[in-house]
Amino acid sequence: MRTLVVLLIVSLAACQDGGAGDPGATPDGGVGSNDATPPHPDGTTCTPTTCAAHGAECGTLADGCGQELDCGYCVFASDRCETNSCVCQPSCYMRDCGDDGCGGSCGSCGTNESCSSLGRCVYDGAGSTPPPTWVCNASYWDAGDGCDCNCGALDPDCSGAGQQLHGCTGLDHPTCGAQGLCTGGGACHAVPGSAYLTHYMVIQTPPAMFGGTVVSGRYEATEMRSYNPPGGVSGFGGGDAVAIEISGTTWKRMRRPVGGFPAVDETFTAATSGTTVTLTRTCPSALTETFTFTASSTQLVLSKASSSGTKVITFTKRW
Repeated sequence: MRTLVVLLIVSLAACQDGGAGDPGATPDGGVGSNDATPPHPDGTTCTPTTCAAHGAECGTLADGCGQELDCGYCVFASDRCETNSCVCQPSCYMRDCGDDGCGGSCGSCGTNESCSSLGRCVYDGAGSTPPPTWVCNASYWDAGDGCDCNCGALDPDCSGAGQQLHGCTGLDHPTCGAQGLCTGGGACHAVPGSAYLTHYMVIQTPPAMFGGTVVSGRYEATEMRSYNPPGGVSGFGGGDAVAIEISGTTWKRMRRPVGGFPAVDETFTAATSGTTVTLTRTCPSALTETFTFTASSTQLVLSKASSSGTKVITFTKRW
């Protein structure tokens, strides 16, 4: 009877502890097959490290267990991965000023200059007062709005960085010289010189034209009138400054529009017949204009009729 009880206790203990075939059992009594890291042959386990544990932001890193960790890449294009850290790489390529991309500076600009979004120093203008010889819009002088040439004086903007050239039309390689005059070659080169005209509109019969011999020289417009305008309105309005330089059959006309807009240089070939002169433009593009005229040794009067009336411009010979 005592022997039977002992056998029963042994049997129950065997069922609770599991036998040699129990899949949950391990030789060293550790965790079974569900462990993420398999045991080493010597019975020890390896716990891999992490990128965060080393403060790694990028690149690769050994995990300490024979594998390699991928710690990602740098988000910003200016960064470079150095020893698992994203390091900003400053760059001032094609920049004279402004941020180098890493909080540093590529340089500073001079007096009356500012740094553009492209990292270039651009002249802002000092806003000084134009001299009496300045004939363009006064607001264009030393305003940082571009080099305004052929305006009677050298615009301070012309010596400033990043300034676009204005007023030199029809030139092959336009530049603004030390005297504020356009240079650079080209068939259209000419220098405007006359003052702005007052354009009178009158209810009268336009004067007759008598032709004559056109003498070479420089002529500057001194009067402009429109006769018999539609609606019978009498009054005046602004008129462009106009000059013509004549050498034989070559006429160079220079127009400086009211308001200080860029000057327009044109070159014509003239053909006269009686009281009519036909001007064929060769530069900057093809154009033909026909006028009636009266010429003397000191004056040239051009007349042209249109639907808006007859416009008559009187030019006075300067040299």
